[in-house]
Amino acid sequence: MINPKSGSGRGAELIELLRRELPDAEVVELEDGSDLIAQLRRVAPRARVLAVGGGDGTMTAGATVAVESGLPLLALTGGTFNHFTTDVGIEDPMRAIEAVRSGHTIAVDVGTVNGQLFVNTSSIGSYPAFVATREGLEHRLGKPLAAAVSVVRTLAREVPMTLLVDGRRHSSALVFVGNGGYQPTGFAPSWRPRLDDGLLDLRLLDVGRRWAALRIAMSLLTGRLERSPLYIEQRVASTEIVIVEGSTLLARDGEVSEDESRIRYGVMPGALRVFCPPAD
Repeated sequence: MINPKSGSGRGAELIELLRRELPDAEVVELEDGSDLIAQLRRVAPRARVLAVGGGDGTMTAGATVAVESGLPLLALTGGTFNHFTTDVGIEDPMRAIEAVRSGHTIAVDVGTVNGQLFVNTSSIGSYPAFVATREGLEHRLGKPLAAAVSVVRTLAREVPMTLLVDGRRHSSALVFVGNGGYQPTGFAPSWRPRLDDGLLDLRLLDVGRRWAALRIAMSLLTGRLERSPLYIEQRVASTEIVIVEGSTLLARDGEVSEDESRIRYGVMPGALRVFCPPAD
């Protein structure tokens, strides 16, 4: 199942690659407005391998149906951002196709949030807006200063939420949850050394204290955020976050839903088999 318009035309290149390298494969081009998960569920009963081509949102849909149906996933990079395939080590689609020919798969974890799967990250509150602001400034200011400016801007615009995180009260507008432990520490996580540690990476900024935004910005500028009492980073197998009043946005691998007030996170260790060449 390939989105031919993904990645500024990379999807169309994937279709040509598949038809040339795996001529016996059934290639389905996803039409505009189609429900990818519904279409994958429709074809899964006759599949031996479930293949998807696109970006991280496409990978999440493929992983969802692959886990449901017990099929291995052929993940073909074809989006703008390809965090999952990069971390697995198959950012080159030919490496994934070679793995199919050899029959080699690895088992990776998938995260769950309110019953839905994610392969990379999830967040609540204004974290997606913070990331967009930070990435827009990085090329001019560098990562530390861009992160500091983005925190100040985001916290100035947003009203912090009162949260209960596993029963403990915090005040925050920025909460990040990763499927597996991310590197580096701090509020610019970008890659994972492994995808099978069975843990979630929980990070949040607690802004319920005096001058919190300024203190966090100074910690980011000096590279000492992980030592700040306002920054929380934990590795957990599960967590429950309750919004004390109202609701919040919930992001999952780039897909956003609204009006969530009780959010339960978990991990399905080794639930997804992905084709990947043996490690060197």
